[in-house]
Amino acid sequence: MKNNINKKLLVFLTFIFCFYPAFAETGQQLLNKIGRTPVKQAKPKGEMRIFVKEGEEVITNFETAYLTASPKIHIILPDGTWQERVPSVYIISPEEIDREKLKEKFPTNYNNYLFVTVRSDGEETNFTPFLTHELLPYIEVNYFVSSNATDRTLIVKNSFAINYLTNLEEISEYLQNVVLGFDYSSPLPEIKAQKGLNLLAYGPLEEMASLHASLAKNGLVYLQDFAYNIAEKAPLVTPENLDFLFNKEGRKIIKMTPYQQFKTLDLSKDINSAFWLNLTAKNGYNLAYVPQNFRIAPPLLNWDKEQGVFEIISGAAAGKVKVSGKTEFGKNFKAQFTLIDSANQPQKAAKNGKNK
Repeated sequence: MKNNINKKLLVFLTFIFCFYPAFAETGQQLLNKIGRTPVKQAKPKGEMRIFVKEGEEVITNFETAYLTASPKIHIILPDGTWQERVPSVYIISPEEIDREKLKEKFPTNYNNYLFVTVRSDGEETNFTPFLTHELLPYIEVNYFVSSNATDRTLIVKNSFAINYLTNLEEISEYLQNVVLGFDYSSPLPEIKAQKGLNLLAYGPLEEMASLHASLAKNGLVYLQDFAYNIAEKAPLVTPENLDFLFNKEGRKIIKMTPYQQFKTLDLSKDINSAFWLNLTAKNGYNLAYVPQNFRIAPPLLNWDKEQGVFEIISGAAAGKVKVSGKTEFGKNFKAQFTLIDSANQPQKAAKNGKNK
């Protein structure tokens, strides 16, 4: 009897061993069979670990309920003994920024802040709750930092910057100083922001013009609440970032020069002309300014403040066009364009030659 039972058990185990692969399809394989898309799963985070270096602590597998992948965090401490709670700077970057790299980027004010650099990819969509509900409280509990929103600075670029633009209103309760950088051109989403924001941005003309128009619409004032520089390649962190944010007295403009992509516009080629003002602030910092409103005489051009360009209106004639206005920070400006019609120039030249 016992032998019969053993034989049956052996046959059953052999059957399972031989045919199990047919039943052992992965979840993804089964979903593929029925034509469904798998839900994005969080990557395993493991146990949070802290490595202590000289003046720096590195956290791997930071515990988070909001991100799909745990970020790697470098916490870089100021040298010496702290007599009072220090301001903190949060740098979100796809690259690791350790103590040595930070010293190179902030040689003058390196010891004035506690720096928290977070390495994470740009696909995360829940960075705001991660920052406000997890990272900021963790730093405040474990380090001698100020909890005032005015003493916290966020530095982000590219896709992170676009995500944060829509959430500036949401994070302003926690953090009021922001540096945003853009390296490529793409339409900005609708921006929600409020007074109290202290923003410095870098990026192509279209982004900066759109940014200015959106912030002005929300009641923010250039140089009081925000400023920007027009640059195709936006730097992530420089000493000027923090100098500008915390040195409001140095924002007074001492020099202003109109920038015109084309001083001569050709009616026959339907050219758009980029226009902004190059500024030099009292602290030596270079900025840009896209005017929101000004006079155009005669009115042969349209002004697109969200793109920062002039457009020749239909039926415009050749001649001189003057533009003038007043900036939000109280300075007057003037510029001049010459409109030509290259298609009709040969006819005019021939007519003038006949008359001679």
